[in-house]
Amino acid sequence: MASTTPAASAAPWQARPVFISSTFADMQAERSYLATHVFPRLEEKLRQRRHQFEPIDLRLGVETVSLPDEHARETQVLKVCLEEIERSRPFLIVLLGDRYGWVPAPERMQAAVQEQGFNTELQGKSITALEIEFGLMKKDALQRQRSFIYLRDALPYAQMPAELAAAYSDAFASDAGAPDRVRQLQALKARLRADADLQSRIHPYHAEWDGKAQHATGLEAWGEQVFQHLWAELDEETRAHASAAPQTWQQQERAALQEFVDQRRRDFIGREALLSQLLGIAHSPAAAEGQEGTTPWGACVTGGSGAGKSRTLSCLARPCPPIMLV
Repeated sequence: MASTTPAASAAPWQARPVFISSTFADMQAERSYLATHVFPRLEEKLRQRRHQFEPIDLRLGVETVSLPDEHARETQVLKVCLEEIERSRPFLIVLLGDRYGWVPAPERMQAAVQEQGFNTELQGKSITALEIEFGLMKKDALQRQRSFIYLRDALPYAQMPAELAAAYSDAFASDAGAPDRVRQLQALKARLRADADLQSRIHPYHAEWDGKAQHATGLEAWGEQVFQHLWAELDEETRAHASAAPQTWQQQERAALQEFVDQRRRDFIGREALLSQLLGIAHSPAAAEGQEGTTPWGACVTGGSGAGKSRTLSCLARPCPPIMLV
C-alpha cells in the first residue's frame, strides 16, 4: 500500500533569479524577445523541478516615488541594481550594442557601491558598465561559468534616421559627451575580450533592422542560442531536483497545491489590513460547544475575476515577503 506521507524528495520551491544587464532604449527588441520567447520556455522547464525562474529586468523601474529628491531616487535605483545582481549570482546576462549607457554623477553611485563593499573608479562610468564590472570582475569562477555576454553587430546606421542612429549608437550622437562614451564602450569591450576566463562566454550576434517598424528584428537564431546557453547551466544546477517529482497521487496533489500557492504569492504586495483581519479570524479561539458568543467562525472573501482572491489566500497560507520591484 502506497504511503500517504509527503515524500522527503518533494522539496520546497526555490527561486532562480537571472539578472539582465544592458542599456535600455536600444535593447528593447532583445529584452522583449527574451521575455516573450525564451524565458517562458525556461520557466516551464524549471517548473518541473520546483524552481521559479525569475528574470530580473529593471527596465520596468524601481519604486522610488516616496523618495524626496533626484539624488535619493538615483541612489535607490543603483542600490537595487547591485542587490539584484548579488541575489542572482552566479547567473548574469549582458547585452551590449553600440551605446555605453547612462553615466550618473560619481557621488550618486558612491553610496551604492560602498554598501556592497565594492571599490572601483566611478568617474565617467555608466550604470551598465558598473553592473558588468560588479557582476563579472570579482574573479568568481562559478559566476564566470554561468554568465553570458552577447555583443550585437553594428546595425545599418547609415540607413536609419539620424535621431534613431544616435539612439542606437554613441558614435552618431551629437552631444559633447558622445566621444568619451564611444571610447569608454570600446575600452569595456576590449577588457571583456582580453579576459581569458570570459572569452568562451562572449557571443557576437547579428540583428536585422526593420525600417518600417523602426526596431531591431531577426532575433530568432540569437534567442535560441540564449535558450540553449542558459538551459545548459540551469539544467546542471537543478538536475538533482529532476528526481524529486512526487510519486503517489496524494503527493502529486500536495505538490500541485503547493505550486498553486507559490505561484499566486509571487510579487504580491499590499492588502496588509485585509490579511491582518483574516489572520485574526483564523487565529481566534473557537467558542465552547453549546455556548453562544461573538467569536467569528469563518470569513467569505468575494471579488470579481482577477481581483486577487487566490493571491490573498495564498499569502495567508504562507506569509509573503516584502517586494521592492514594480
